[in-house]
Amino acid sequence: EVFGLQEGDVSPSFEAFLAILHPDDRPTAIARVNAMLDGEQEFADDLRVIRPDGAVIWIHSRGRATRDSSGQVVLVEGTDQDVTQKVLAEQQLRAERDRIEKLMEAVPVAICSFQLTPDGRMTMPYASHRIEPLYGMSPEDLAIDAAPIFQLVHRDDVERVNQSVHESARTLTLWRDEYRVHSPVLGDIWVEGCSSPVRLSDGTMLWHGYVADVTARRQMDDALRASERRLRLALVAAGSVAFTWDITKDSVTRYFSTEPEPHITERHVGSLNDFRAQIHPDDLPRFDRQLSACLSEGDDYRNAYRVVRGEKPSI
Repeated sequence: EVFGLQEGDVSPSFEAFLAILHPDDRPTAIARVNAMLDGEQEFADDLRVIRPDGAVIWIHSRGRATRDSSGQVVLVEGTDQDVTQKVLAEQQLRAERDRIEKLMEAVPVAICSFQLTPDGRMTMPYASHRIEPLYGMSPEDLAIDAAPIFQLVHRDDVERVNQSVHESARTLTLWRDEYRVHSPVLGDIWVEGCSSPVRLSDGTMLWHGYVADVTARRQMDDALRASERRLRLALVAAGSVAFTWDITKDSVTRYFSTEPEPHITERHVGSLNDFRAQIHPDDLPRFDRQLSACLSEGDDYRNAYRVVRGEKPSI
């Protein structure tokens, strides 16, 4: 029935068995039998069978040899089990895994799982290949032992990272941190990590998330902070106020800094008309003319005007 045959349709023989096998699988079956004749005791393989109605099924074929006193094979006994559904499911699973792997390669971060057992053993059961340049270790190595990662974390950051991991495990809350790593491949880099924890029945903690090289972003942030410090010092030294006018939103914002404040204060003024309302009436025509020339001809805007400050003297 497995082969779609009725009793008496064929005479049982190895040649008859080969005849119903898929042509691509016949060499495998022949090689297994030859290996048994040469001394192998057993064989087991998944093979395709073409049934009389044209349907292709998968069978798991197992055999064991019985030998005489001289070592010659006198009998082969075995079983053929229909495993079509199992094989198709495995093929579908592999195809899905391959699809996910391709998606992971397109993502500019390393997708990974991090596992911490009650006895302190650390592994990464899964990690995409993007993790290798970060830590200089392959996903296969990390699946065995992920502890060396912490030896690469900057000494000023490692204690904080350890504490954040254990706090995430204790509270079952999202783990997120940024820390410095001495990568054997990339040198000194900044790494951002984010993952969600799950506690397994044996107390093992398992996080699923990502790690990513954020060195470029950190450098940009550092450069922006340095630029802001320079601007603050310039504003303080000159006693000046900087401003922006977002024409699309008709929004004016002032930026200023005064000692001993360590940062630049940002204050929204309102619309351009709100800004104009603070200009001395005698200076307003000149302000409008120069602003119009700036907008129509692309000239630099440069002006001097008085600002009315309520009861305080104008400046």
